[in-house]
This record gives sequence, structure tokens and C-alpha cells, in this order.
Amino acid sequence: VYPPQYANERKEVINYYIDKMGIEIEGDNDEEKNEIIQNMAETTQGFTVVDLVYLLGLFKPVADEMGKDKVGNEVFLEAYLQAVSGRTNMAYIPEHKKKITASHEAGHALALQVMYEIAEKQDTPWHLPDKVNFITLDPRGDFGGAMFHKSSDNHNISFEKVMSDIVCSYGGHSAEKNIYNMCGSWGITSDMQNVSARARTAVLDMGMGKNTGVIHTPRTIMGNADVSEKKKELIEQDIDTIANTGMEISDMIIDEYRDFILEFTEKYYSRVGTGKCTISSREF
Repeated sequence: VYPPQYANERKEVINYYIDKMGIEIEGDNDEEKNEIIQNMAETTQGFTVVDLVYLLGLFKPVADEMGKDKVGNEVFLEAYLQAVSGRTNMAYIPEHKKKITASHEAGHALALQVMYEIAEKQDTPWHLPDKVNFITLDPRGDFGGAMFHKSSDNHNISFEKVMSDIVCSYGGHSAEKNIYNMCGSWGITSDMQNVSARARTAVLDMGMGKNTGVIHTPRTIMGNADVSEKKKELIEQDIDTIANTGMEISDMIIDEYRDFILEFTEKYYSRVGTGKCTISSREF
């Protein structure tokens, strides 16, 4: 079964099961309740109906743990995080690692927010990238912290959107490099995988390579480009150009807003790994 593609479709599913399961939503009026449900719909991009029902089933136990009798954004985000990555790992974390984690996630969020605001000013919705949804600085599953996107419902995947994703992926690395003089770390592994995948897809499938042009590249059964050696060199040049440009943009953003990253880090690093460190986009 295909997942509901747009936020308004997920919202219909959520509303139906909220009523069916007797879930009470926080808020003094329908407008405030609707805002919370809208946030749920926008956050759960890629969720199937089964995923959404499972998530809603976590609301009551999470609310009970938090001493809440109704579901607001706080309960929703904790339930969402438990659904996608598990509970917070409360193991001891050295102070310097807490600071690096806070700076790293702030770097991702800052890079994405700047790219979003630049695109928003152009008033071209087909170029609009994702924006910041929330940041968690608690280690869960296989990550030490994470910045979650909120979909713009732009499914055109233009070059601008691809570049924004790449710049965002480099944001953590740029922060580590700028503030801690780190040239690569285990913490950027999944970020770099995302960069490579995005840049490669852009060139091989979406015709965004300067040298290779607007053409789909055939693949072998193993997924490698089925072209001449000369063409392979051009493909790798185009992939490197897109990736390196994304890193340069990310570096410039972090350098420009370095003081903000330091302020964010100082404010939040002590809460890393406490289970109480989720920062909304509005707060960020």
C-alpha cells in the first residue's frame, strides 16, 4: 500500500483514527488542536496508514510516562521518535562530545533554514526545499542526535531542492570543522552517504551534470554506469562538482553564523542525553 503522499491526506487518516481511538488533543480551541494535528501530518512524511496507526497507539503510554492526560506536540514528538528510532540512550556522554553533538545538529538546521529562506524569497514553490522541523540532541538507535526535516510537499525535486539537501547534509561537518578543527568524523558517515546518493542520482538520473548533460545514464545489473571509461570520468567530475559546491556553500553559511552555533551549543549541550532535549523549529 502506498503511503499518503501529501500532508492533507495524512491529516485525514490521523483525524479518523484520533476519533476512533478516543485520543484527546491539547488545546483551548479547535484552532490550537488543529495546529497540533497539522504538525503531526507534516512530520510523518513517508508513513503508511499502518505506520500512522502504530504511532497513534504510542500516544497514551507516552502521555502516561510524561504525566499528561492529553496529547500535545511534546507527547507527539516523543512518540514519533520512539516509533522511528527507539528510546533515549541514557549512557554517560563526555562533555566535549555533548558540545560537538549540539554544534553538529545546529549546523544541519542552520544550513537547511538558510537555504529554505533563500528559496522562499524567490516565490517559486517548485524550487522550495524542506525546512527545519525539530532537533533532538538525545542519542537514540544509531544516531547521537538528529535534525528532522519538515516536507514542503514539493515533489518536483528541482536542482535547487537537491542542492539544499546536500548543503544541509554538509552542515554538521562544516560546524565540526569550523569550531572543533575536525576534518571528518564517524558522526558524519550517514551525512556523507546522503551527499553521495543525492549527487549521483542528480547526475545519472536527473540530467543535472554540467559535462554529462540532460540524459539518463544506463546501468549494469550491479547498478554501475554502463558507459565508456571517458563518460565515467565525466560523470565522476559532475558528481564531485555538485558535492563540493554543496560543501562550499555549507562552509560559508556556518562561517557567517558561527556565533549563533556557539550560542546554541552553550545553551543546549548540557541537556544532551537527558531525554529532555527536543528543540522545535520555532524555538530554533
